[in-house]
Amino acid sequence: MAMPPAWLGYVGVDDVDAMADAFRQGGGAVHQPPWDIPGVGRMALVADPQGAPLYVMKGAVEGGESVAFSYDKPRPGHCAWNELSTSDPAAAKAFYGARFGWVKDGEMALGDMGTYEFLRHTGHAPDGSPMGRGILGAVMPMMPGVPMPHWTFYFRVPDIDAAATLIGASGGGIVQPPIEIPGGDYSLVATDPAGAVFGLVGSRKG
Repeated sequence: MAMPPAWLGYVGVDDVDAMADAFRQGGGAVHQPPWDIPGVGRMALVADPQGAPLYVMKGAVEGGESVAFSYDKPRPGHCAWNELSTSDPAAAKAFYGARFGWVKDGEMALGDMGTYEFLRHTGHAPDGSPMGRGILGAVMPMMPGVPMPHWTFYFRVPDIDAAATLIGASGGGIVQPPIEIPGGDYSLVATDPAGAVFGLVGSRKG
């Protein structure tokens, strides 16, 4: 089955081949076996047991992966949040925890939708520094009508309302208008002109 347009994340690992095997052995899938891009690194396209796809990657230079996720402080243009919508949150937490060292670090009730559970990385940042209690994202139950488990990536913008206006003017669409989130920022969910879903997070200037 052809995959629709989508944003896919990359998780840095020490051994791409071993991690691809770990995904397969844990009930996941390897959609594209490990391959090399000269000067960039080695990667594989995998999916967790519920079907959410992502890449695992090791950069060609030690510590040379492109760090798009801002784990230490807000940076406009960088990914600020990684959100997994899945058919089985408990199984997903156990699967990723065993492979990447991700653990639950708090939760927020969503009423009839279930529980929004925050994820923390227990290892180190790409520069070798401890990530401590840095939150990388969250896992939540799939909402009715969502066709398959997936990761949504939220990119930081300086003005959420200006970004929402620009999305519409550029051929994209708003799925969820800006809503306030804990901490005072606002988030939205949108589609780009090709139909790929992504999120934005930022402050409200007006």
